[in-house]
Amino acid sequence: MESAGLDVLYDCQRGDCGICQCGVIAGVPDHRDVILSDEEKASNKVMQICVSRAKSERLVLDL
Repeated sequence: MESAGLDVLYDCQRGDCGICQCGVIAGVPDHRDVILSDEEKASNKVMQICVSRAKSERLVLDL
């Protein structure tokens, strides 16, 4: 997102702090953070955008 020119809110860039957390509108994230619980990861309602990626072909975020 940064390379696309978006001003992304983050702090740790390791998935530790949760500052970059955003809502997931559609798609399935590949959760690579350590802050979300297993239940939160399974719900696919939020993700840490500094370290997580898309598992699905399309991922729509609530930025």
